[in-house]
Amino acid sequence: MTLSYEAVRSAVLLAARQAQVEGVSVFDAAWATIDALCGDLPEAQRYEWIGRVFTDLHDGGFNQPRMN
Repeated sequence: MTLSYEAVRSAVLLAARQAQVEGVSVFDAAWATIDALCGDLPEAQRYEWIGRVFTDLHDGGFNQPRMN
């Protein structure tokens, strides 16, 4: 099975949403998910995907404080 960026992105966004609901760090959850899924990728590709995923999180508003 080939790992795709979209699969990683979807998993990270799901983890970020769950972390947000639980009131824990979105970025810690995202980082743990990326580590778990991308650990076997070549280093250059891994860092490219990390940058893209964190940009997607930022653009998606996950950098904002939680509002109840």
